[in-house]
Amino acid sequence: MLVTRWDRSLAAHLLSLVSNLERYILGEDTAQLLPECLALRDLLQQWLLQNDTVPDEAERYGALRHHLGIVSQLAMMEGRQLLPEHFSGGLMQQGPHLVYLWMPPSEEARNLSEQLSCYGFTVQTMYQASKLAQALQDATPAAVVAYTDFTPGDPIMALADTIRGLCPLLFCSPRYDFEARLQAVRAGAAGFLAWPLLAHELIDNLNFGDLGEKRDPLRVMIVEDMASLAGLYANVLNRHGVDALQVTDPARVLDGIVQFRPDLILMDMYMPECNGMELAQIIRQQRLLDAFPSCSCRWKNASPSSWIP
Repeated sequence: MLVTRWDRSLAAHLLSLVSNLERYILGEDTAQLLPECLALRDLLQQWLLQNDTVPDEAERYGALRHHLGIVSQLAMMEGRQLLPEHFSGGLMQQGPHLVYLWMPPSEEARNLSEQLSCYGFTVQTMYQASKLAQALQDATPAAVVAYTDFTPGDPIMALADTIRGLCPLLFCSPRYDFEARLQAVRAGAAGFLAWPLLAHELIDNLNFGDLGEKRDPLRVMIVEDMASLAGLYANVLNRHGVDALQVTDPARVLDGIVQFRPDLILMDMYMPECNGMELAQIIRQQRLLDAFPSCSCRWKNASPSSWIP
């Protein structure tokens, strides 16, 4: 997205991701990847420090596209090199990277399997219901991806209850109508993909999709100088499945952000040391924190139920 349009908050978010990648690969044998990662980081930092000017389209299409492309390709190559040593011995038994693919016998899955292998997944393709049932007994996969056109008597529907009791079930189908999507929901599917199946869409669902209990809870930082109120709001959020961190001292907010990495910062508008707007501006001074959404609320007289979505 940054290649096609400049957005400071998006650039700051990408810089944060690149910095995380840099810290991750420092302990790995990645001689080629590290310098390219540093080059991308330096480029983003340079642009973000230029408050009065923005990189033009030629720079983004040239420098950014070049460095980002190299980092992505090298990361995929590193993933391929790690697969035989680190994954192949344990995937079949442990299953966090194993995917069962149910598809018509006329389709070829080799290309899809090769693309998924770059991201740490291995694919077992099934064409018969009996073999899929046996495979589920042998090892629990990260997910089952099943082709269906939702015709009566489709054997995958008979296995749906068993599958979703073990792992997420994702459907792929040439049908896009409402009735097909409704049947997928009633079968307990965790995702619905188009057919022919595209690798990047499947990877997005496997890594970031809504796969039920595998999804991390949302994190909300509550900034409130009254500990009793902070505790009350945190309890309400906890009951709704949200992790909440209470911060009663505004001076500790920046350290809390780095350690807790919230998805949302919810703060009181009126506090003794500084108000919510001032604290939001302090957070925005840190370019790496630009991507964090924050909300200043005058909630002293508000019931917690009034701001729970």
